[in-house]
Amino acid sequence: MLSGHDLQLVYRDAAHEVRAVDGVSIDVAEGEFIGLLGPSGSGKSSLLYLLAGLKAPTGGSASFAGQTYAALSRDALAGFRRSNFGF
Repeated sequence: MLSGHDLQLVYRDAAHEVRAVDGVSIDVAEGEFIGLLGPSGSGKSSLLYLLAGLKAPTGGSASFAGQTYAALSRDALAGFRRSNFGF
């Protein structure tokens, strides 16, 4: 199972805050096929990056096969991605 719980990804600079992903929860079962639809800039790629462990969320958590990404070291996460994901 690929899971995201209350995922958030916020980009900030001195004057602005952009909520690329704001409170998304999703579960995708093994063998399930999904599609993400939305206009340009709506956060589709950002959500995929969070679910694959390519970016760390500013809030919430993501996991695959019961392994929460935040519990892994940087090197362990890289190995985990290499074994389980492809873009």
